[in-house]
Amino acid sequence: MKRKMAPLLWGLLAGLLCLALPAAAQNKTVTGKVTDAQGGAALFGVSVSVKGEKTGTSTGADGRFSISVPAGSTLVFSSVGFATQEIAVGDRSEINVTMSAAAANNLNEVIVVGYGTRKIKDLTGSVSNITTKDFNKGQIASPEQLLEGRTPGV
Repeated sequence: MKRKMAPLLWGLLAGLLCLALPAAAQNKTVTGKVTDAQGGAALFGVSVSVKGEKTGTSTGADGRFSISVPAGSTLVFSSVGFATQEIAVGDRSEINVTMSAAAANNLNEVIVVGYGTRKIKDLTGSVSNITTKDFNKGQIASPEQLLEGRTPGV
């Protein structure tokens, strides 16, 4: 009788192990709020991602986020102008983060303009003010001719 029961017990044990392994690898949902260290205001658009994976989200207008993460993962919080933070999730389901301003090394940040990207240190520009009394006189066929020679670059 015991020999007939052994395959049944082994099959039952293997089935329980197959059910337990996916349960251990399940994701859990982590929620929280991201605020500014100086004023405590909610931060909108902070990138929240799982370190080493392509999973991510961003905070809403109220600074809140919700993300599904694997067990034992680390969340990375980043935003322009703030220091990046890495926080281990552990067994927590709610993580509130306070972000502090980054160092004044903003020369490596990138600005997106209508026709491409430029580093801040390479970005230059000027502003000129022209009134109607500065317009060119005579026959004018286009708006460009009104301003021609009155401001640099025109």
